[in-house]
Amino acid sequence: MKEIEHVLKWGLAQNPTLTPDPITWTDDDFKTMENSLQYCLPLIRFYSLSSKNFLEKVRPYKKLLKHQLYEDLLKYYLDFESVPSINFSPPRNGKLDSKIINLNIISLVSKWVDKIDISSNFAYQRELYLPYEFKLLLRGSRDGFTPDKFHSLCDDIPKTVTFIKVKGTDEILGGYNPIIWVTNKNWGETKDSFIFSFKYKNGLFKDGIISNVKKINYALNYSQLRGPSFGWDLILRSSNRIEDYDEIYSKQRICLPNFFQNYIEILDDETYDVTIEVGEDPNVKIFHAHTIILCHRSPYLRRVLAKKNNDDSILSHIKLPNILPETFQIILKYIYGGILSLNEQDNLEMLKVLIVANELLLNELVDYLQPYLIENKADWMEKHFELIHRTSFQSNNLLELQKFCTEFMAKDDLRMKEIEVWEHVLKWGLAQNPMLTPDPITWTDDDFKKNLIIIANLLAYIRELYLPYEFKLLIRGSRDGFTPKRFHSLCNNIINNRSVTFIKVKGTDEILGGYTSNMRKMSANSFIFSFKIKNNLFKDGL
Repeated sequence: MKEIEHVLKWGLAQNPTLTPDPITWTDDDFKTMENSLQYCLPLIRFYSLSSKNFLEKVRPYKKLLKHQLYEDLLKYYLDFESVPSINFSPPRNGKLDSKIINLNIISLVSKWVDKIDISSNFAYQRELYLPYEFKLLLRGSRDGFTPDKFHSLCDDIPKTVTFIKVKGTDEILGGYNPIIWVTNKNWGETKDSFIFSFKYKNGLFKDGIISNVKKINYALNYSQLRGPSFGWDLILRSSNRIEDYDEIYSKQRICLPNFFQNYIEILDDETYDVTIEVGEDPNVKIFHAHTIILCHRSPYLRRVLAKKNNDDSILSHIKLPNILPETFQIILKYIYGGILSLNEQDNLEMLKVLIVANELLLNELVDYLQPYLIENKADWMEKHFELIHRTSFQSNNLLELQKFCTEFMAKDDLRMKEIEVWEHVLKWGLAQNPMLTPDPITWTDDDFKKNLIIIANLLAYIRELYLPYEFKLLIRGSRDGFTPKRFHSLCNNIINNRSVTFIKVKGTDEILGGYTSNMRKMSANSFIFSFKIKNNLFKDGL
């Protein structure tokens, strides 16, 4: 805006007979001013103004502008979704110590921080919003890509923004932390953090996406083996605090910094030296690949190819009959490109990808997909519990899925009868012992011992509850109050007149209570009771 004011002020100085108010100007006055400013007007970045500045600072001088330029500007500022029909320069960048972003991006992130609505794909081209000073704390290419360096330079500093350039693409990932980074085993709690992504090229960016924190208790991960990490949605992790990050996980993608080069394009190259036969008849497909990439990425394939290379044949051939071709296609693109788009896969397909990744010893993918499924697909996993349980206990590497299954079975509100839980446990135990028949009458003592070892950890979660009645909460003192009037207003005239009262003795583990089968009159079936409860276990019931 100031550049317009300076240009107009300079033009008026060249034409002292003109008044500052353009309303008083004649057509000849406008022509005179246009001639004076002919070399200055093309340098003004009209598309970088706010709508208010355009209305107040440009529209009164519209006769100074070429007709097509003014019509284009008018359309641009009246319709936020319109795209300029002529070439234009983005806002001036000013000073910013960055090699991957400019002030356009800083302006957009600042608006996200201050929760200012971005109503248009081209809104970032309006006048820059720069209420904050951005100071560079760490640059990976200069300071290194280790967790130790990140924490030494960035810990204890509030309000930081992380920008991550995905090498070989136009994509930038990042996140905002309104509190501080620290080094411990805990989580940072905040409701104002967010992550974002966009594509940036030639000073312009598009496809800006912001995702606000959902679980505020797990907004930030403070592990000493991680760089700036936002929940389970954007994580930089290393196996050693003084070594470069092994993986970068984002909410919808997985990127591997150690696998910088994207080799997707050579999958169709004719220089392959490995053929991989995947699937079983009639669903079989042959894939072409390269020994050096497979060996670098998969320890399992490295071992297989090492045996094959003992042969004198130039072309190695691998058979993977237990893997579906469509699943291996996803895995192969991940091996070559280092990126997996999770939003393109359904839940079952993601589970299949996890199984294959575990088989091929793609540990970074296994370590990501387990918490991703638990965090984002828990409802689906509960509905398909038998499948998840069976899958998780087929490998010692799927410990997080095993923990999910164990904790699920320990739930007090498990929507499954205990006999059904027992039947699932037996079914799973038989699956681990395919030599056993379903009929226990035929089992030997050794058979029983083998099965007991398999299901021992699950037996503790099987219990039988006697629940013939539905218990409906009528009154809660902490919510409804502790007055007699409130009690009678909520509990009188109850159908069947049956009620149970529970009273917690404050400061103790003791519960007092009573039961009546008829609230209108004395009943021979009524009784009182007491017991002690702690950590969901009770004793001394009287």
